[in-house]
Amino acid sequence: MFQMEIGVTLLSDFGRKVSASYDVLWENFAGTGGDSSYRAAFVIDKGGVIQYSEVTENPGVMPNFEAIQTTLAKI
Repeated sequence: MFQMEIGVTLLSDFGRKVSASYDVLWENFAGTGGDSSYRAAFVIDKGGVIQYSEVTENPGVMPNFEAIQTTLAKI
């Protein structure tokens, strides 16, 4: 099993409702006919304002955790 010590809350979007809402739904993922989500990271402040967003179209590329941590430290 792949495990990382990230230290922030992550969202598992099994139903892909959040992915669709944030426009990061990858329809027909890799030609399989199924939907998945792009690898994406969002930092949303207590007021509901998106302070950071990143979407990678390559599922092998992780979000920039340093940039996320920097954003979190500012809010």
